[in-house]
Amino acid sequence: MKVNRNDIESLLSLQIPDLTLSRELGVARTTVFNLRTDRSKIDKMWLGTAEKFQAYINKNVQFKNQETDEVFDMISEMLATGEVAGDTKLIVGFDDYQGHDVVVDAMQIDDLETADARKALTLTKTWKIMTVDELLNIFKSKQF
Repeated sequence: MKVNRNDIESLLSLQIPDLTLSRELGVARTTVFNLRTDRSKIDKMWLGTAEKFQAYINKNVQFKNQETDEVFDMISEMLATGEVAGDTKLIVGFDDYQGHDVVVDAMQIDDLETADARKALTLTKTWKIMTVDELLNIFKSKQF
């Protein structure tokens, strides 16, 4: 199992009581408390403990939302119909969702000529220019 340090840090930052989280994870409450208060370091965590955290995250924590699914479907359809290619440049919008940056919008650079597209730019936290292939790699790495 691949363990993601950032996911563990994000889980620890959520407002879940130590006792509740420890019961869900199957670890001692002091383990959760010590990690949250920096008395213990994630780098020094036992592999078995890290795997418990990651298994919980994979099963229970959602790093996407409905907009993410819609963007993925839209890009996949555009690729299938030939409307875009893997090297087509997009402007991709990210917003905060459960403490993580998630993809919420994507548009071709040519679409910025429309008023609706420019309005979308003002409503989204962060925008990045990337290719279709780079965006699809984000979806794959986050296991959407």
